[in-house]
Amino acid sequence: MESPPIPRVDVLIPTFRPTPQHIKEALDGLFAQSFQNWRALIHDDASDTDIESVIEPYLKDPRITFVKSDERLGIGGNWNTCFKKTSLPIVAYLFQDDVWNSNYLETAVQILNENPSVGLVSMNHTYKLEKGIKAPEDYTVLQEIKKQCFTSGFHEGEKYLNEWIANGLWPNLIGEPDFVVMKRTDMDRAGLFKETMPQLLDAEYWVRMLLETDLYYYPKNSGSFRVHPTAASAQNRKRGKALFDRFITLDDLITKMPRGPQRKAALRAQVKHFEMMAEKYRTKRNRGDTIKYNGVGCIKWFCMRHPIVTLRTAIKTFTRNSK
Repeated sequence: MESPPIPRVDVLIPTFRPTPQHIKEALDGLFAQSFQNWRALIHDDASDTDIESVIEPYLKDPRITFVKSDERLGIGGNWNTCFKKTSLPIVAYLFQDDVWNSNYLETAVQILNENPSVGLVSMNHTYKLEKGIKAPEDYTVLQEIKKQCFTSGFHEGEKYLNEWIANGLWPNLIGEPDFVVMKRTDMDRAGLFKETMPQLLDAEYWVRMLLETDLYYYPKNSGSFRVHPTAASAQNRKRGKALFDRFITLDDLITKMPRGPQRKAALRAQVKHFEMMAEKYRTKRNRGDTIKYNGVGCIKWFCMRHPIVTLRTAIKTFTRNSK
């Protein structure tokens, strides 16, 4: 009798108060994979619901492990805990609301096998928008930009990063973590997700990964990412938690870059993003939205370093407020 193959892929499933039907659909999609050489860790972030009873039928498979945290870790903390508790060479996050197509893992593993320098595989997908989502057109625009600008196949990591920096790290075409498959060796060098960053911690992580490895984009639809009002990303946007994330990421990059044309391009992008951020801030304040100010010390330093830009932006914003 043949022994089962040694698993090659760790599927990391961080959960928090999952909708029973959604998590079942996600797990059904995992079990339906044409590539079965995986094991999965479901790590729950101290939910006050009985998730174990919901997923109990799936736990009969020895490849599935369930762990529930004793205390709330937050989004980044839960992602990082999943990573630290596993060890296989290929890492694939799967979120509780989303579904992979049946060839998802097979395709990603094949790409990694055929491209030794690639440690970051971005898999295209659709967005499943539910009622109550603000600005649903944002997702349509993102998909159109990806279609027009994100070339399929291989991308040299540093080159792609420089082009992304010049555009102010906008938009995040690489995508959400559960539609990106990575090599653990490159993740070890890049480090863990930045737990203090509330919303764009995936984009910030792609920046560090691109410094370590090359990128491959697979353009065919590989699954669906569910967007609904109670999801963490929608709640964070509603609470204004993402307003400063991209600026902070740019600032972290600039402080580590040597003097030269790349640093100048990053500084120009940061100035442009500062002006855009001020306009978004004005809009949110006028609407009465909640705005979180965590980690904005770097913005104060920016204002001190660039007083003319700051004054010009303040005048422009004040003038618009007065109209």
